[in-house]
Amino acid sequence: MPVINITNENFEAEVINNKKPILLDFWADWCGPCLKLAPVVEEISNEQDAVRVGKVDVTKFPDLAARFGVITIPLLVLVNDGKAAKRSEGYNPDKKKNILEMLTPYMQKSAAFEKKALAMGDAGTARVVVSDKNTAKTMGSGNLDVFATPAMVALMEKAACDCISASLEPAQSSVGTMINVSHLAASPIGANIIALATLQEIDGKKLVFSVTANDGDTEIGNGTHTRFIIDTERFISKLVKG
Repeated sequence: MPVINITNENFEAEVINNKKPILLDFWADWCGPCLKLAPVVEEISNEQDAVRVGKVDVTKFPDLAARFGVITIPLLVLVNDGKAAKRSEGYNPDKKKNILEMLTPYMQKSAAFEKKALAMGDAGTARVVVSDKNTAKTMGSGNLDVFATPAMVALMEKAACDCISASLEPAQSSVGTMINVSHLAASPIGANIIALATLQEIDGKKLVFSVTANDGDTEIGNGTHTRFIIDTERFISKLVKG
């Protein structure tokens, strides 16, 4: 797998929100040890695909270096589940062996992950308790202290995201493009709301869900929701260029 150049634009998608572990190589072109380490890092990236590898130029992106407390380079930081898990400083002739020893547990964990194929009938759920943070009065969709329609819609979208989360590639995400729902009953503060999204249609990257929301045994909302699977980096880059 090729080494990824990490920038401010792709950092969230490639590092924080990615499901696979990623080894970040903090470097600079004026750093001699960094240049010696570079081919080692590239070898490791090309020889396996369980752990992704990214390079961060500290000269161009000092804010990313600061985020990980980089003081000296070269510095390798293994990020897992969006958080720094391991660090390795400097360069030595046994560096490849040292790096592989650090990565092995995470390579095994990543290799154990199998993407689930999408199928009609798949379902996802999301839950929330009605509080003063999600009432119609607080959210501006009314003046009553009851569960807001926008909050119900967001919960339904969250359930749809839960439905497909195990089926997305590390570099993928999804965006909602349509939701058509009815809010059938009011729910007071303290009510436990559960949203259910069931996949009804798969048309390439287009996914259509039936969605419901329930307050206990009472259905408070239902309808349909459409999402599209997208390449996160390409999607964000279009926004930046726009």
